[in-house]
Amino acid sequence: MKRYTINDNLLYKRIGDVIYILDESNNQNVLFEFDNDGFRIMMIILEFKEFELSELRRRLISEYKYEEVDEGVIELFVAELVENGILIGI
Repeated sequence: MKRYTINDNLLYKRIGDVIYILDESNNQNVLFEFDNDGFRIMMIILEFKEFELSELRRRLISEYKYEEVDEGVIELFVAELVENGILIGI
């Protein structure tokens, strides 16, 4: 299984129930904003630091009491994060 880790070259800031990902420039521009389900997924990713998709899925089910989490949806979300440089495949 492929593992993923967060890109430490970005800043991750939580304000309430929203996670902002900022660039590290002096302006700290907001690159992405996650709320609702994206917020929940990002909270787990930031806690794990390194994970496999199956670990992320299990954690969503146990922590957020989701009845079922479609692994395909998680794959797409993670693929988008990798494409945008937020996650790195290791």
